[in-house]
Amino acid sequence: MHPDIHRELEQITLAQDYIEAGQISDVVIEQLEQMPDPITAVPMILQLMERHPTFDFGVPGPLVHFVERFYRKGYEDMLCESFTRRPTVHTVLMMHRLANGNSGELKQKYVGLLEQASRRQDIDAVTRNSAIEYYQYHTEGK
Repeated sequence: MHPDIHRELEQITLAQDYIEAGQISDVVIEQLEQMPDPITAVPMILQLMERHPTFDFGVPGPLVHFVERFYRKGYEDMLCESFTRRPTVHTVLMMHRLANGNSGELKQKYVGLLEQASRRQDIDAVTRNSAIEYYQYHTEGK
């Protein structure tokens, strides 16, 4: 693991706006893609989002696109672990996308995690409200 990756990921959150954050993200992602096993960066990215739960990383943004490249390659468990610790605006969106892309027990698992997040009082209101909206989408809209 490149020793500066943690520091470079944190630089994203110091950006003046989402455009600059996206530019910094693109540079960091180029570095991550050069790693022998880029999936090892996924937990670091999710932890960054946990530390900055309402930061605008883009919609969904370069970091989410990078993380979602590992769909069906282990990313789902990493997301669930992070989501259980501390849901964020971006991880709620990713959980919704997992629920959308699955059926049966897996879909129930992801929707259940959205429901749990919608009831948490220890997270910010923006994240909680997003979880509520997606939970209702999956339970009332179908």
